[in-house]
Amino acid sequence: MSLLRALLRKNQFQDINGIDTSGFHSGAKNVTINKSHFYAFCESIGWPSHNQLPPTYLQVLANKYVQNILTQSGFPFRPLGIVHIENEINMLADVDLNLPIDIYCQLQPLQQHHKGVCFSVVIDVRQFQRNVYKADCKMLCIDNTLAKTKRSPHAEYQKAENAITKNLTFPSDIGRRYAKVSGDYNPIHLTSLTAKLLGFKRAIAHGMYSQALCLSQLHACESLKTGSTIKVKFKQPLFLSTASNLDYACQQDKKVEFTLVTNGKVNLQGQVTPAL
Repeated sequence: MSLLRALLRKNQFQDINGIDTSGFHSGAKNVTINKSHFYAFCESIGWPSHNQLPPTYLQVLANKYVQNILTQSGFPFRPLGIVHIENEINMLADVDLNLPIDIYCQLQPLQQHHKGVCFSVVIDVRQFQRNVYKADCKMLCIDNTLAKTKRSPHAEYQKAENAITKNLTFPSDIGRRYAKVSGDYNPIHLTSLTAKLLGFKRAIAHGMYSQALCLSQLHACESLKTGSTIKVKFKQPLFLSTASNLDYACQQDKKVEFTLVTNGKVNLQGQVTPAL
């Protein structure tokens, strides 16, 4: 019933400064990592190692607690229509997959955005009182009265001279397949019909899936180890099905910059910064 009320609530774009976000939190202690689910997730994103944690996996485990926040009574926006625009992951320490973890998610203060209102949910993961993982999931609730204003044209994408290119395929059913392992059943990802009901011409790939697939291709990079920070900006939706290019380049400071491009349009841009 609470989910139904959340889906029917009116978005509150005015007076957001008066909303106290400190009470919007969710989480659980002693969460056990299900090995079958872990293996299925690794397979779904092409992660080659069962001995190394995929960078997005703990964030996927935290997704249901993030959804608890978005459907909590008093939250000012409908969950449907909220768009993931940025993501940051800090891999603070090694995680033992055989031992339980504690997950805590907290809503951060709301901020005005030229397209509506944006906010972050910060995810903290601990194992035996030690901070092992932190993610900042930045989302946007679009105000259609603002979103209709004329958008400035996107800058033309220029591939870096030293970039390596890998071809990636996004089949039409990947949204449904990824939903099964991630728990994210947002209709915009499932079928063209359900996506059209929410204003998209076809189903679009999950941003977190696109990010995870890119990071799987970077698995062998030295920078993608414990202690690294991963920052991603989701630029434009990736419509299914399609073929895309992943361009990535290693910098002198060992940072890795990567871009996912489809038909000349940038879907996401990211950077992996190694531990100091």
